[in-house]
Amino acid sequence: MEQPQHHTTTTPTNPQQDDSNLLTKRKRTLMILGRYECVLSVLCILLGDISWLYISSIPNLIGEGIWLSILPFFAGILAFAGGPRADKYALPAHVVVAVLSTVSTIALFGLEIFYLAKAPDPTPGATALLAIITIMAFTNFIILIVSACFTCMILPGCSCCYGCKQVN
Repeated sequence: MEQPQHHTTTTPTNPQQDDSNLLTKRKRTLMILGRYECVLSVLCILLGDISWLYISSIPNLIGEGIWLSILPFFAGILAFAGGPRADKYALPAHVVVAVLSTVSTIALFGLEIFYLAKAPDPTPGATALLAIITIMAFTNFIILIVSACFTCMILPGCSCCYGCKQVN
C-alpha cells in the first residue's frame, strides 16, 4: 500500500508586501502606545489637580502633575496621529516631542519622590496619591522612550536603528 505523498507548495512572497505589512503593524503599535501616553497623561493631570487642591500637609505643591503632564499628552496625540495615514511630519514631530516629554516625566517622577520624602506628616491618602502619580510618571517615561525608539524604526532613512530592517 502506497503512502500518500504530501506536496507542499510554497507561494513566493513579495518583499514589498511584507514590508508594507510590517510598516502597518509598527504604525498600529505606535497608535496603541500613543493611547497609553494620552491616558497616563490625563490621569496624571487629574490626580495632580486633586493633589494640588486637597493636599495641605505638603507645602509648596505647585501642581506639577498638571504642568509636567501636558507635553506627554501632546506626544501621545502625535503618536496616535502617526498611525496608518500619517503625513511625513507627524512621525518626526512625535520623536522630538517624545524625547522632550521624557525630560518632563522624569522631572515629575523626581518631584513626586522629593515630595514624598519631604512630607512632615502626610495623611495616608496624600501618600497614596503622590505614590500613584509617581508610578504613573515612571510608566509614562518608559512608554515614551519605547514609542520614540519605535518611531525611529518607522521613519524612512533613519540610520539610528542598526540591525533593524528599515521599511520605506
